[in-house]
Amino acid sequence: MSLKDIAAYVSWKQEGDSSLLARLNLIRNQRLTLEQNIRNLEKELTKLTHKQWYYEQAVAAGTESIFNGDCEYEYYRAHPDEQQTESEG
Repeated sequence: MSLKDIAAYVSWKQEGDSSLLARLNLIRNQRLTLEQNIRNLEKELTKLTHKQWYYEQAVAAGTESIFNGDCEYEYYRAHPDEQQTESEG
């Protein structure tokens, strides 16, 4: 939560019951933002996990030539649904 939002929340809290709806809306918005951040972090973790796998395989083989392309190419080949999603966004 931003400092501005925290300050607003504290101010509204001091106002009492007249600010209940404002506080609820702030909390709802913060929750939506946090949920989106979690989804984004989960996507990044999936990509990082793939990169780790890719390099573990390449190190074990002693070469990247065991793959058809670079790490990013191999990721999207393994996750074709994400390539379309990312190009749209």
